[in-house]
Amino acid sequence: LKKEAFMPREIISEVAGKPYSRGTRSGNMIFVSGQMGLDANDKEIPGGVGPQMVQTMEYIKEILAESGATLDDVMMTNVYMADLEGDYDEMNRVYREYFGTRAMPARATVEISRLAFDLKVEVSCIAIVNS
Repeated sequence: LKKEAFMPREIISEVAGKPYSRGTRSGNMIFVSGQMGLDANDKEIPGGVGPQMVQTMEYIKEILAESGATLDDVMMTNVYMADLEGDYDEMNRVYREYFGTRAMPARATVEISRLAFDLKVEVSCIAIVNS
């Protein structure tokens, strides 16, 4: 297919000096880059995976809202964890606080050897909206 057949990419949210966009949109699809438990100064949120997951989800909500979407519009999440065995239950506890327990988005959860900033969790997602 020719490139002009595809919808253009709209930048939803970007951070100056970073080599990526926090979120992009093409048509009714929203793509949120991996978000992590960092404060506004790129410092680790203390307290482990629970507080880091809360901050991660708050960033995702913020990025989605900038495009008129909510967590209800999320179709797929990818969860990357440094310690799946030790932190899985706590990550899921926070995840359920944000997504509920019914009509959950599809999800992949994987353990990786190391996350940026040596954090505990990173989450990306794809949402679809009707506007």
